[in-house]
Amino acid sequence: MGTYRVWHDRLDVKPAKLESARFGLLSRMKLVNEDEQQHPYSVLLQPINEFTIYLPPTAL
Repeated sequence: MGTYRVWHDRLDVKPAKLESARFGLLSRMKLVNEDEQQHPYSVLLQPINEFTIYLPPTAL
């Protein structure tokens, strides 16, 4: 098990409305079925923002 350090500028998220969502991996793993994916708690959009991930990860 490990941890990463990540840096990014302050996020500027805006609320949005979902038109459609489908995440095959979540369905195949039986974590969230396709009907549940159409009713998220919230939808937020973020303009492009660069993330820096510092490697190597730190062991926990």
